[in-house]
Amino acid sequence: MPLLSSRNSKFFKDLRASPEFKEKFHKSLEKCQAEFHVTPEDIKKMFAEDLSADDENGKCMMGCMFADMGTIQNNEYSVENCLGMNKEKYTDPKDVEKADEVVKACGKEVPTGLNNNCALAYEIIKCYKAEAEKHDLKMPEVF
Repeated sequence: MPLLSSRNSKFFKDLRASPEFKEKFHKSLEKCQAEFHVTPEDIKKMFAEDLSADDENGKCMMGCMFADMGTIQNNEYSVENCLGMNKEKYTDPKDVEKADEVVKACGKEVPTGLNNNCALAYEIIKCYKAEAEKHDLKMPEVF
């Protein structure tokens, strides 16, 4: 099942994240890419095609990034941190509201107690994608 849709798909929109968020995202990507030995080709595939359930390195790289950026805190999905990040990711107040609804919904749906950031990242992405589509929320462009 596709989790990260391509930048050309309906999940992404022509909306740029703030420069601060993009910088944080890219620093985290670089760090976690090296830690989990994910190649630039793997990253392109993951973001351009999909993150699948059997891509353990990809899931772990995303878990690393989520922990580094605050999406995951103490091995749990941090609704509070994600609500704060929405203001960095979106400039339109309507998009911030939609993103807040997505985060709150996922706060209820994402399993707790996994103690595995790789599995947790996969669950967060799966929930976020489903909820974002329900709320007609597109991901901001980060590349």
